[in-house]
Amino acid sequence: MAHWVLLCPQCKTDFNHSEVKSERWTSDAFANLGTKPTFPNDGLLLECPNCRTSSLFLHEQLRYSSA
Repeated sequence: MAHWVLLCPQCKTDFNHSEVKSERWTSDAFANLGTKPTFPNDGLLLECPNCRTSSLFLHEQLRYSSA
C-alpha cells in the first residue's frame, strides 16, 4: 500500500502520514499518485511515532512511498 510520508528531522526516520488515495489505478505510476493531503499554510505540527519529537511540517515535505 502506498503512503505519503514525512522525514523526522530529529531521528531521520520516515513515518507514514496518510494512505495515498487514487481515483483510478493505471500502469503509469505517476498517474496513480492522486493529490497530496492539504496542510495549513503555516505548517502542521506532528509527533514522530519513532522518537516522539514534535516538529512543524510543510506540505512540500510530503513524499510518496510505495513501501
